[in-house]
Amino acid sequence: MISGAMLVPGCVLFSLSGLFPAVLNLATMADIKANATCGSNGPEMFCKLVEHVPGQPVRNPQCRTCNQSSTNLYERHPIEYAIDGTNKWWQSPSIMNGMENHYVTITLDLKQVFQVAYMIIKAANSPRPGNWILERSIDGVTFEPWQYYAITDTECMTRFNIIPRRGNPSYTRDDEVICTSFYSKIHPLEDGEIHTSLINGRPSAEDPSPTLLNFTSARYIRLVFQRIRTLNADLMTLTLRDPREIDPIVTRRYYYSIKDISVGGMCICYGHAKSCPLNAATKFSCECEHNTCGESCDRCCPGYHQQPWMAGTLFTRHVCEKCNCHGKADECYFNQTVANLSLSLDVQGQYRGGGVCVGCRSNTAGINCQSCVPGYYRPAEISADEENPCELCSCDPHGSLSQSCVADSSQPAGSCWCKEGYGGPRCDRCAVGYKGYPSCERCNCSMEGSINTDPCITPCVCKENVEGGNCDRCKLGFYNLQRDNRRGCEKCFCMGVSSQCSASTWTYQNVGTVAHVSLMIKLYLKKKKKRLYKNQVAACTSASCILYRFQGGGMKIIDKRFGQPVYPSSSSTSRILLLPENFLVSETGRPINRRDFLLVLANVTSVMVRTALDCGIIFSHICRLHSFSMQVASPSGGSERTASAVEMCSCPPGYAGTSCEMCVPGFRRVNGNLYHGVCEPCRCHGHAIQCHEVTGHCLDCSHNTAGQYCDTCLPGYYGNATRGSPADCQPCACPLLLPSNNFSPTCHLDEDGELVCNRCQMGYTGPRCERCSNGFYGQPDIPGGSCRPCDCNDNLDLSVPGSCDHITGQCLKCRQGYGGAACESCADGYYGDAIREKNCQPCQCHVNGSLSGVCDKYSGQCQCKEDVLGRQCDKCRPETHGITTGGVCVPCHCNSFGSKSFDCDDSGQCRCQPGVSGPKCDRCSRGFFNFQEGGCTACQCSHVGNNCDANTGQCICPPNTIGERCDRCAPNHWGHDITTGCKECGCNVVGSLSQQCNMNTGCCSCRDSFRGEKCDECQIGYRDFPQCIQCQCSFAGSDSQTCDLERRVCACADQTGKCSCKVNVEGSDCDRCKPDMFGLSARNPLGCSKCYCYGLTHSCTEAQGLIRMWLTLKPEQTELPLVDKFNAVKTRSGVSFQHPEIIARAEQVQATLSEPFYWLLPEQFTGSMITAYGGQLKYAVYYEARDETGPSSYEPQVIVKGGPNHNMLMFRHIAGIQIGQLTRHEIDMTEHEWAFADGRPMTREDFMDILFHVDYILIKASHGNLMRHSR
Repeated sequence: MISGAMLVPGCVLFSLSGLFPAVLNLATMADIKANATCGSNGPEMFCKLVEHVPGQPVRNPQCRTCNQSSTNLYERHPIEYAIDGTNKWWQSPSIMNGMENHYVTITLDLKQVFQVAYMIIKAANSPRPGNWILERSIDGVTFEPWQYYAITDTECMTRFNIIPRRGNPSYTRDDEVICTSFYSKIHPLEDGEIHTSLINGRPSAEDPSPTLLNFTSARYIRLVFQRIRTLNADLMTLTLRDPREIDPIVTRRYYYSIKDISVGGMCICYGHAKSCPLNAATKFSCECEHNTCGESCDRCCPGYHQQPWMAGTLFTRHVCEKCNCHGKADECYFNQTVANLSLSLDVQGQYRGGGVCVGCRSNTAGINCQSCVPGYYRPAEISADEENPCELCSCDPHGSLSQSCVADSSQPAGSCWCKEGYGGPRCDRCAVGYKGYPSCERCNCSMEGSINTDPCITPCVCKENVEGGNCDRCKLGFYNLQRDNRRGCEKCFCMGVSSQCSASTWTYQNVGTVAHVSLMIKLYLKKKKKRLYKNQVAACTSASCILYRFQGGGMKIIDKRFGQPVYPSSSSTSRILLLPENFLVSETGRPINRRDFLLVLANVTSVMVRTALDCGIIFSHICRLHSFSMQVASPSGGSERTASAVEMCSCPPGYAGTSCEMCVPGFRRVNGNLYHGVCEPCRCHGHAIQCHEVTGHCLDCSHNTAGQYCDTCLPGYYGNATRGSPADCQPCACPLLLPSNNFSPTCHLDEDGELVCNRCQMGYTGPRCERCSNGFYGQPDIPGGSCRPCDCNDNLDLSVPGSCDHITGQCLKCRQGYGGAACESCADGYYGDAIREKNCQPCQCHVNGSLSGVCDKYSGQCQCKEDVLGRQCDKCRPETHGITTGGVCVPCHCNSFGSKSFDCDDSGQCRCQPGVSGPKCDRCSRGFFNFQEGGCTACQCSHVGNNCDANTGQCICPPNTIGERCDRCAPNHWGHDITTGCKECGCNVVGSLSQQCNMNTGCCSCRDSFRGEKCDECQIGYRDFPQCIQCQCSFAGSDSQTCDLERRVCACADQTGKCSCKVNVEGSDCDRCKPDMFGLSARNPLGCSKCYCYGLTHSCTEAQGLIRMWLTLKPEQTELPLVDKFNAVKTRSGVSFQHPEIIARAEQVQATLSEPFYWLLPEQFTGSMITAYGGQLKYAVYYEARDETGPSSYEPQVIVKGGPNHNMLMFRHIAGIQIGQLTRHEIDMTEHEWAFADGRPMTREDFMDILFHVDYILIKASHGNLMRHSR
């Protein structure tokens, strides 16, 4: 059952405002003290700042004396003068007495806590303070800031670490503490004022919030001065110099002075007093109203606790209401639970508030003394206000349980509680179904289960679902025998998985209680004519109603009743029994059956309470939902009412819940179905007790497991999680279990069952991270041990194992170019900075010019031999040479006649004069003669290439030429040149047919088994030059890269004659297939194919006695259909036959198909095509188009679909064909160069699977761009 209490619209007027006492100047009655006052230690002189101009002589200085011990009152300036209301003032010592006089503190004690609204401080004969803090305190020990004041906005940040508030002070929060420089200006030089508002300007100033009230509460007020305001010109002097060195005329002008401090505040009466007079104890005390008591009106007076005490505000007063105890008690207290449940009656007769009466008199009891104590009762006709409303109970001692009776009118007042079998108001007779008072024994026939008018008259006639001689038990499959059930018992529901149940012995308890929820509801109803509005407002106050709606199990059901009427400004409690006959299906308005009703209750997702006005216009109203609760059966409910309507089913294994609506831990509900649902065990291998109802994925895997089915170990653990024991996953020991010695977050077991740590941290290695990796040292397999980088200045050669000792860290192998015990320097033969720049580089000392390969380790200078220069000793000194050729520098010895200088290059070649040549420039060049000082003379022999005798100048033939004009090569020479002569042929005497070579190319004529320009190597297919024995390699089985494809011969290795075989071929001559292979073929890039045999055997041979037959189009197949790429759309439109070709006209085809489109081969090309393996697919294509590249250019040329499951596609891509040219294709029917749609290459198994049953073969018919026709 659910119930809800709701208060509906009524008129609500603003209450009167709270009461507040007047604002007083609290400073006039405060105690005040200062930690420094001028003249306290004797007379001291001070001067006013008014006439002082820095750097100028002082004229008529206004100087006075301050002396607290003086008899002259005008020389005394105590702190009390700051609050006495006169023109006298307090003054601090000037900084002439020391810079510590910048720091002065004034404290006011208001003697009790007040609400402070503002402070006004008036300076006297000095400027206002510069930097200071206004503070407050409740106890005088802990002070909190109210406001900061600074000379400049910058000092707000540097001194107080607060962003300054520029201009007039303003506030964004009730308790905001700001910093301002507005009141720290140098002007005016005297009589300046500081106004600090603590309430005005804050967000809740008009109706102070608790935060603001707390922020403004204080007993102690403290002014903490930190810097006197000085002139800017003096500031530099005062900052940089010792005050003792400064002219006293300057320093005696800087001090604090205050002539008045005003503190505006009021007594704290919490809005319940308008006056706060001073009592005899010289303490302000509130004169409380609104039925409140206490010095601060902070509690309700005795007997006035119907509502909780609340502070009054500027807009609302909160009056303490009198409790309604019907004149039977003088004391009461407020109870919030009572208020939430609307159990307390107020003096207006409404159940509003939480007053509970204490000490009820006249035998009364209850929250409002409205009931009676045990043994007494109040008759219904007697009011609770009567003086003695309670009368003594009169219960029959035979039939009643006790002498107590019903105390008030919740049941017939005075009714006694009867024993079983007794009835009547006084329990003085037998109940129906019983006989023989005073013993009252039960009649035979059950009143609940029989239809007998008189249960004492036999035989007993049972109801439909009841059995037994006395009709006192439910039939099998039924439960909850009830008198008001016309069938006697309800049928077991049990979600359709069980037929056995019994009535629950649990009791009800209330759940989901909510309290005091206010809802502002604005109803937009159908408009009516304006003339009806006036009457409709009155009609609108007539009634409201409460409706309920449940949602769950995919259904919505609503309260069958129209609704419970509720009237304005009154409360009502609505109840509804959770039975199917009380609800309708929301969508259809039809009654709901019991099965669907229980499915809704099995998974309630929302409960909604609706209020509706019986009103015809737009109307706003406030509804308050005081409480809402639902009765739910519980084994520990604590209620007296047994939840017998709840079935307790005998569920099959794996099911749980009163109606088998749940699965036991370790099971899941398949597909989430409740009715006739299935609970199957979770597959969690014993590592989880719950899994997801829909997916079956395990929830909250334990025992260090993870995964959807708790079938893997968590990172950091290893083992087999599917074994089903808590110890399946063990922690990784990498190498130890100690956290300090576990250097891998994950591990696993290898094939041999050994633990392998697979993510060792940097510096660790080994199967279990048990040793340090190269470049690190330590002992990680000892508790507390770890690996640290070897201290080798990052110069280890980590490419070499063991570059440093893995235990001691000793540097063993520095990287190339580095050396030293810690690799801290460059090695011998290297130079540079090994520590910072790390740029050690080879000395590269010239092997011939240096004394050794070692150079200076910093500069790189090598030690040079005599006559050798340069950092690397790689240059000879001038007039010498030979460092790179002879190893030493020797003189050039250049001929003085034929050379231009005495220097030469490194080979010893001198710089020659024109027409001179030779290393030393000591002879004439070709075409010159007559060597002498200054050079040689040119020959006059142009007809023989300018060749002449070097001494005489007589003309001669060039080398290796013959003939009168020197125009032919001598025998066995070639390449005639009139200038340089001829070159020797050099033909190999074994490999060439003749020693004479081609006169133009120099190529020799080779014997059959030789090749090369000079016939000096064996031809492909021969070995062992110069014998050149013929190889025996099989052309079909040898690697094509070693073969001459035209001559169909292949190369072999010298001496052994072994051939280079294809992948699937073996044998020294590559003449046989490897085991499980067959069909040696030159066309097969692997040589042989793998045996397929559908996986039944791995052994096969090439079929014998078979010949390949061509499968072609039949004569009657003069047209082929065109299809799309997926063979989903087919057309013959635009297809025609022109012997001997089939033509597709693109314009007509594209009306039905979009590119790409394909020719579909006829049925003889489908079915089993196993024997096509190794054969060819031949066809010819011709097309005409505008461009060769178009939408279909990158589509496959051939598509084949097939396979045992008819789900495999293979593609063959071929380079694009040319426009207007008949192109013939011969495609090998082997797996090579065929691929899947995603580009994966075909395996032989894949290829054979498709040939097992070919569904269709498509050949591309669309080519190029703007194709006109295709053949």
